[in-house]
Amino acid sequence: MKSTLFLLSLYVFSLSLQSCASIGLAPGKKPLSDQEISDAFSHLSREDLKAETFFGTGQLIVEGRDSYSKAPILFIGRRHPLELRIEITHPWGKPLANMLVRKNGFLLVAFQESKYYVGDGAAMSRQGLLPLQLSPVELWGVARGYPFLEGFKPVFDGIPDGIGLKGEYGKVIRLDGLNPVSALLPEKEVEIAYDGLASGVGVAFAKEIRITSIRDGLTVTVKREQMEVNTALSDDIFRIEIPEGYEKVNIRNSAGKPDSPRPDDSDGL
Repeated sequence: MKSTLFLLSLYVFSLSLQSCASIGLAPGKKPLSDQEISDAFSHLSREDLKAETFFGTGQLIVEGRDSYSKAPILFIGRRHPLELRIEITHPWGKPLANMLVRKNGFLLVAFQESKYYVGDGAAMSRQGLLPLQLSPVELWGVARGYPFLEGFKPVFDGIPDGIGLKGEYGKVIRLDGLNPVSALLPEKEVEIAYDGLASGVGVAFAKEIRITSIRDGLTVTVKREQMEVNTALSDDIFRIEIPEGYEKVNIRNSAGKPDSPRPDDSDGL
């Protein structure tokens, strides 16, 4: 496992340097050709863009080295502008947390604590408020059930059964034919697996999404129960009301400066 992570980390480093080095070949398998990479990326991009909005329900399962929890989850997303609303409840319906995700930051309402947190997802993850450190676009892709590819470009440096992508960071999409099996984020030591790919609504999405953090020994699974795509969504859906009397907490980074969004525009979330 360590050697695999080391090779993947080298590969991401090579993306940033636009290097031609390869991460190595799996035994008995050939790397994809440039044409196969182009075809795969075109197919993935077309499928990704088919969902402009989505609405879904399911079960959220969080498993740690010595912990296990399960709760109903609701997620609503739209692509332009990128927004994602997540609601997590007790099995008997009592709200646990509401989250609003935008490119400029996160808003998290924790009902049991009577607090709401505003800031950057990475800072929230470091402070234990979020189980995994994922960017807004990766969270959107998890909720949608398909890799988010806008802003990424393929790297023509063939690897077996997958394609490398570069954008703000690097990632590798593992493939079964033209379908995504998983997304590897080497810098974060995270794998996002897409199981049970379906297209009953005319748009491909995974019925089960499993996120594994090798660094934290944590697995988060979303088992989808309902999925609707490309329905009209009002702006009001992406506004979360803060209960009266809740304490506002601005999450700050290690340098002591507020993470995005800034305090003067955090209420805009």
